[in-house]
Amino acid sequence: MSFSEAVKSCFSNYARFRGRARRSEYWFFTLFLWILSFVSESVSLLIETPWISVILSLAVLLPSIAVNVRRLHDTGRSGWYYFVRLVPVLGLILTLIWLCTDSEPGTNTYGPNPKTGSSPEAEALRNAQPVSTGRPKKLISIISGIAVILAVFLLGFFVVSRGMFSNPRTQNNGAIENFFGASNQTLYRVDETRALIQRLDANLLAIIATCETEKWKENMELASDRAYELTMNIDTLTTIFPESEEVRRLEDQYYGFIEKAQVFGKMLEQDTTSDELFREYETSLAPAFEDMEQAAQEAYEALCSGKRYQNSELCQLAAAEFHLMSMRRNLMRVCVTKDEEVSNRYTEMAAECMAGLDERLMMFAPGQAAETNKLSSALHKSGTSFIREVSDKAPGYDRYVFYLECMNEDVLNMRDYLVDLIDAQFS
Repeated sequence: MSFSEAVKSCFSNYARFRGRARRSEYWFFTLFLWILSFVSESVSLLIETPWISVILSLAVLLPSIAVNVRRLHDTGRSGWYYFVRLVPVLGLILTLIWLCTDSEPGTNTYGPNPKTGSSPEAEALRNAQPVSTGRPKKLISIISGIAVILAVFLLGFFVVSRGMFSNPRTQNNGAIENFFGASNQTLYRVDETRALIQRLDANLLAIIATCETEKWKENMELASDRAYELTMNIDTLTTIFPESEEVRRLEDQYYGFIEKAQVFGKMLEQDTTSDELFREYETSLAPAFEDMEQAAQEAYEALCSGKRYQNSELCQLAAAEFHLMSMRRNLMRVCVTKDEEVSNRYTEMAAECMAGLDERLMMFAPGQAAETNKLSSALHKSGTSFIREVSDKAPGYDRYVFYLECMNEDVLNMRDYLVDLIDAQFS
């Protein structure tokens, strides 16, 4: 049987579970399914939607199961043996052996040999034979029950370990992207990593500002959450881009930072003063953050330089989020530093980030201009008030409290707005 004949036969017997199928019919149709899957995944990736591959998979599900059952019939086995493959390892090995076994000679319980066809003599012989179901029902039921239980257990373990039902922004998009190039959603991870670095830095600065109050514990929890998100993002990037030297460098810089952050954490447990914590930050953590930011920028330039991504709305949203988080980080530095010259420099950097945010906001969501302008105006107003009045506050806790009262709500509102627009790109 040729390739085209096998495909035609399987679709002609779309949901036919009776009869027999020879090896060539089964394996040629299996090859067809592999080719179809490869093509559908490629098209889904290019148009950035999974529905094509999902629809095609559902369309070929019945003929795929049917030809499996007929192939088992051809070896003299009941179609119920199909479920043996659910048994881990051993079930797959047995199924593979059965699928590779040659046809049972002559006519069996399930029909004539597909290689030789049927003859009047064979039909007479078949009719003369006592009918036997060939189904060791009790044994097969036990095996199938065990297989289903094991399959459910393994699926549950896979779901928990890989987070299949988590936010799509945190899921691995699959190895096929390694071959065809990453989608915009995958490249967003690099941008998201850059923003997470800024957020983690701001959280640590908030800890320094509040270390002599109970509020530092709340900020510590936030910093732990950001560190976890950053770890997941970087691990995913190394999985999707295993050959990228820039991603590997970013991973090395991040885990080097973690070692220094552990020293910072031990200092917190020893009731260290804010001045001592800030000195540790300046000498150890700040350079580590700069190294991480540089590595993240290099990864961005290496992976996200394509026009398809940089011209996308998702890229503009990610850049807006990055500028917003950079502005917040610089304002946190203004809160904790006691050097007015340094404070002024961070103030200027925060203003530059605000300008970058404004530039990005003008490039997307034209249908939501009213909401964008409203949030941007509120952020400008509170930012101006903070910069004008901050010099009257003592560095550290006083400035941090003033930041919370003056503009933290506007920063969070803008970030929530951007996150909603980014999530919409993944729906």
